Amino acid sequence: MQRQRSRYVHRQALTLIEVLVILAVLGLLLAISSVNLVDQRVSSRRVMCLNNMRNVSMSMQWYATDHQGELPPLTNATLPLGPGFGNRPASWSVQVLPYLDQMALYERVLSVQTKGEANQLAEVNIEVYTCAADPLEEAAGRLGFVVNAGYMTSSRWDELNNTSHALDAYDYPFDGTGTITSADQDVTFATGVFWRADANTPPTLRANLSQFWRNDGASQTLMLSENLDTRTFIAQTQQGGWVSHATGDLAFAVEVAETAPSVVADNSIEAGMGVPGTPSQPMLSTALAPNPSIHLVASAINSISKMTTPGQSSRPRSIHPGVVNTMFCDGSGKTISENMNHDVYVRLMTPNGNRYGQLLLQATDF
Repeated sequence: MQRQRSRYVHRQALTLIEVLVILAVLGLLLAISSVNLVDQRVSSRRVMCLNNMRNVSMSMQWYATDHQGELPPLTNATLPLGPGFGNRPASWSVQVLPYLDQMALYERVLSVQTKGEANQLAEVNIEVYTCAADPLEEAAGRLGFVVNAGYMTSSRWDELNNTSHALDAYDYPFDGTGTITSADQDVTFATGVFWRADANTPPTLRANLSQFWRNDGASQTLMLSENLDTRTFIAQTQQGGWVSHATGDLAFAVEVAETAPSVVADNSIEAGMGVPGTPSQPMLSTALAPNPSIHLVASAINSISKMTTPGQSSRPRSIHPGVVNTMFCDGSGKTISENMNHDVYVRLMTPNGNRYGQLLLQATDF
């Protein structure tokens, strides 16, 4: 009987080129997967950030409902913090705590007696006050969101512990008086949304929401932005964080030229903040590109041209690539580009620019 021969299947080994091709394909697939994961993580953090900002914006709307339509002042001297903080004015971020389910914390910071206890309270991290992508998200007393404080002269914009940016702080040369008049205050008020309040602040110059709807429109006026360059709370000096009363920790502003800290430099040829004409109708900026009165190199969105000490850069700045999250006065949230036209950006800052000659914005402008 003849034995049947065994059949062997001879498998040819992969060549070096085939191995390299397979490894290259696997590497490409892994790279694509990693990029997708990174993109998803970036997108997720941006959405979480915007949700936190929306909660803060809603707290301001609720505050306005309880205060005859007025938004919280930038700082409020008529609502001082406790002796442990030296009775200094309460910031907007303190004033809205009751509307963020933080009533107990609010009551304690207004009554705290000792500096030690005050510091413990100030170090509390309030989750909705930070962006999920902020490297200092969990730092003591972190406040990563700032409010629209309009135009600010250069020396005040660069001042670390500035508390003098206010409605009665600026003289616009349009009326030629050389002193700060009620007309100057009207123009100042038209450049931004949040201002300091004390017992002498005229109620007509308070940030009333109805003005936004009647004039430029709440949907075309910035309320909140991110700023990575604010300070976390510093216990030794009690500066920084959500208890701060310094402008650079609480607000973003457009830096404008000055002839003195309280005197705004005017550019009548290119329609600056105040041009010769009727005192009741001084114009805000309408054309920024050739306008030396506006300094948007440093104060533009995500600008890093003037990197300084934290708390000294009052501008919108985020870690999101190429954009910054914002909330508008109508409660809508938008991601706006750092490449936005500067003229459009400034017009989004001003709640009442239309009255003073600014061009109207269109929905397609931003």
